This record gives sequence, structure tokens and C-alpha cells, in this order.
Amino acid sequence: MKTVLVTGGTVFVSKYTAAYFVKKGYDVYVLNRNTKTQVEGVTVILRICAA
Repeated sequence: MKTVLVTGGTVFVSKYTAAYFVKKGYDVYVLNRNTKTQVEGVTVILRICAA
């Protein structure tokens, strides 16, 4: 299976990009700096939180 990494995966464009690749059967991983929910089927590999 193919794999894709999406940065900023919970903002508008990136969220829909991640969803697109999930529907196409990719393993999708996200680097994320906040705690917003992610599309089902996406694995968040890093959450960077700022104070």
C-alpha cells in the first residue's frame, strides 16, 4: 500500500487532501500542531502544541 504524509492536516485544504488519499486507499499520516479532530482513517504521528 502507498503512504502519504500531510503536514497541517486539520486545516481546511490539508484536511480534505488527507480525506482524498484515505478514499484512494493510501496509508495517511499527519503532522499536526493542534488538537482538532482528524478524518477517520488518518493516523496523527505528531502533535506539536504551543503555549
